Amino acid sequence: MRKNPNRLAEWPRDITWPFVAQAFTALSLLIAAFATEKLSGGSISLDQFLLLLFRRTGDLAQPLGPDWLRGAARDVTALGSYAVLISLAAVVAAFLALTGKHRQAAVIVDAVLGAIGTNSLLKLGIARQRP
Repeated sequence: MRKNPNRLAEWPRDITWPFVAQAFTALSLLIAAFATEKLSGGSISLDQFLLLLFRRTGDLAQPLGPDWLRGAARDVTALGSYAVLISLAAVVAAFLALTGKHRQAAVIVDAVLGAIGTNSLLKLGIARQRP
């Protein structure tokens, strides 16, 4: 039996909906557990550990690593900004709409707007101080 060289194009068919539902539920429960811990006034030791992991022991204001690494981390972080997200989503949605794939374009727009709304509501609800 010959393997299909375009196997990657078929990957969504390999993922079953029960698996997707289970993964979504597990991630939602994990986020809810962290949010509940934070909202109840507790401190999340894992959160603190990760924040301090890349800081100098004697001076917590100084991150570990060379200066270029700090710049690279800042640049990667900026890729998650609303400006980049909305710009990229708009380009993808416009391309899909222009190629006649209106439903897919609407899914992209809905997903991005839903993610931005959920992110904003979670940030408002948790109100965690910035490190």
